[in-house]
Amino acid sequence: GQMPGGQGGFGGQGQMPGGMNQGNMSGAASNVSEPLDIVESDVVNTAADLKVDESAAEKIVMSDANNQVKIEESGTYLITGNCSDGNIVVKKGTTGVVLILKDLDLISTTGATLSCNKTSEVKIVIEGTVTLTDNENPDDEDSADEEVADAYDGAALKVKDGAKVYLTGDGTLTINGNAKNGIKGGDDSSIVIDGSLTVDITAANDGINTNYDLAILNGNITINAVNDGIHADHILTIGGEDTQKLNVTITSNHYLLLYVLTDGSEKEISWKHKSRSKSWTDEMRQAARERALKRHGNLHTFDPECEILSSDLIQTHFCE
Repeated sequence: GQMPGGQGGFGGQGQMPGGMNQGNMSGAASNVSEPLDIVESDVVNTAADLKVDESAAEKIVMSDANNQVKIEESGTYLITGNCSDGNIVVKKGTTGVVLILKDLDLISTTGATLSCNKTSEVKIVIEGTVTLTDNENPDDEDSADEEVADAYDGAALKVKDGAKVYLTGDGTLTINGNAKNGIKGGDDSSIVIDGSLTVDITAANDGINTNYDLAILNGNITINAVNDGIHADHILTIGGEDTQKLNVTITSNHYLLLYVLTDGSEKEISWKHKSRSKSWTDEMRQAARERALKRHGNLHTFDPECEILSSDLIQTHFCE
């Protein structure tokens, strides 16, 4: 989906299509029927349960001389350093992997900067300041050379088919998807973003693009994308029962919110102008919050003039 008006944010507890109940987005909305059913993800991201023991970690320092890291066995790996052209790859089918990325600056011109290959299970812990930059040549995606085209990942963080990735920590992760997407999830993959980390994504196409399951539970997430801020083909969850602090801010060129429901129907809302909330003072916003709380109880609303869009599968609170 895209954030209305090209810019907006989620806060508090809430879920996106397929299990969305409370949250907020900037933009205008219309009212439709009350939801009859809420579809929630049935994917269990087993990487969430992996234990982190930094004292037992194998330490790897990346550099231009040591630019290829391939993880082929379960275990804990602490990766740090600076590398102008390299990759981290978790081998297909490798489970029980904990990657602690600490003060790492990694750039790749061939393939994803960090690739979790098919059916792998990886917990990624961000410590300090970590930057992953994908500088692949976008033309490689359609190269006549089959080997070149196959090697193209089009993402800084690639989570391939059936892989489970749990992204957490208390550091700052900057993702530069200069070739295409910032984060890409394949078929039957699961990506969970949790913890108190800060994630800043810039992408030439989509900030986060997943074919299956994406959950953003905690953290401070900022996405600046040319195309979709978040594109989720199956189930997207924002927040949950254990959400403590969550803020998602998206800036993109789209003035469109599109829901594609599991019954095949679509609901589309578009905008031509910026939200009226841009002109509201802090006093006006506070008064609107108090009115919304009085009307809805413990409803997280951050912009005035809230309306409700809902369908038989989703329920969303919008703020104009």
